[in-house]
Amino acid sequence: RALWDVGLDTHDVDPRHLEAAMELARTRGISVYDASYVVLARELKCQFVTADRHLWEKMRKEPDVVLLGAGA
Repeated sequence: RALWDVGLDTHDVDPRHLEAAMELARTRGISVYDASYVVLARELKCQFVTADRHLWEKMRKEPDVVLLGAGA
């Protein structure tokens, strides 16, 4: 099956979100790529779940960033 057939939502890059991602990346020492997903999750009012322990360590003080498998 094609990736588009599984029912994933896509989101266009909004310049406001890119600016927020760049600022988050700068202040937290993470990539703009990673920061863009955190910003998108916040915009969608949902948690950002990651299996990337290194990213989570840098973002762990944020209640909306959760390490996969860490439990509640």
